[in-house]
Amino acid sequence: MYNEFYHFKEKPFSLTPDPEFLYPSKSHKRAFAYLEYGIKDPSGFVCITGEIGTGKTTLLRVFLNSLDDEVQVARVFNTKASSSELLAMILQDLDVDPFGKTKTELIAALNKHLVDTFAKGSRVVLVIDEAQNLSEDLLEEIRLLSNLETEKTKLLQIILVGQSELRGLLQRSNLEQFRQRITVNYHIPPLDRDETAAYIRHRIKVASDGPAVDFPDPVINVIHQYSRGVPRLINVISDAVLLCGFVEEKKQPDEAMIETVIKDMISEGTLRDPFGPGQATVAAAPERAPADSAVYRELTLLRDKMRSLETRTETPENTLADLVELTRGLLEQQAQVRRQLEEIHRREKALAVLEEKLKNKDEELAKRERVINTFMLQAREMNMQVDPVLSEKE
Repeated sequence: MYNEFYHFKEKPFSLTPDPEFLYPSKSHKRAFAYLEYGIKDPSGFVCITGEIGTGKTTLLRVFLNSLDDEVQVARVFNTKASSSELLAMILQDLDVDPFGKTKTELIAALNKHLVDTFAKGSRVVLVIDEAQNLSEDLLEEIRLLSNLETEKTKLLQIILVGQSELRGLLQRSNLEQFRQRITVNYHIPPLDRDETAAYIRHRIKVASDGPAVDFPDPVINVIHQYSRGVPRLINVISDAVLLCGFVEEKKQPDEAMIETVIKDMISEGTLRDPFGPGQATVAAAPERAPADSAVYRELTLLRDKMRSLETRTETPENTLADLVELTRGLLEQQAQVRRQLEEIHRREKALAVLEEKLKNKDEELAKRERVINTFMLQAREMNMQVDPVLSEKE
């Protein structure tokens, strides 16, 4: 609609995932490196999570497009399915006819295809998108699929991609065996303020077919505040700003324009106000990232034990050896965390045993107290019977 007005070849802020527009932020580079490592070393599950709109699907498309012909990919989108339906979808994506087969026959057909593919020097990768919708039973079926292997290597590499809820799902106590199979577990955080600016300018540059429109810093500050650094929301707000400029015939966004756009989007319910009620204008809001976003990123870094390794992936010049060393460090830290969790579980069990013993002792003491009370009551009744007799004798 406004492409000619701004000299765009195509819309820069379309919501359709387009690999050409992927902005390689530090966190997206790291996620991409982990996906590559999972392909090169298929020893366990790769799990990539992120909030809605953080660019997981676009990243995944770029990654799948980068794979060579030796890698066969089966991609599953419908995660609300039965185990037989899941197997059928996998086989169908691998060009293996699944129709009319029982579950046992489906597994046998998949295993045969994996063995044949491996014998030809190729590999099979299963990518499960929207994995947060998987049931516990289906996760167990997926874990069993990872048992398809030769004496030295896995025949099927499994990659899970999902929203933040997937992390909570995998923390359930009855999924311990599944968690132990995860070798790479990374959460993509929202963009910070500088990354938001670079993201906007990157997409405009890719889309431009002439002089590029420039978003000034005050406008970018507001976009970051109200998008919370989530790429999809950045696209929504930026697209609305460009549309507003087109309607008003102003090619240069300004503070008045972004204020109008934000107020309209909040009133329509498209955006929520991160500053809450009582903020008279957008300009009155402090020019900083929302605190909850910063805290969220900090907690993510702490939990993943990645702070000491962060600087190693900041530049694209890292060699494969650097990435291997980085991942080895991550696995060591994951093992350390796992040992700490096992120690906590051991102590919890010991405390549970101690509590049970104390409970038994309390019950025993209560029983003894009841016996003593009964005995004292009987003794009191006997005294009441003996006293009159003694009085008569006297």
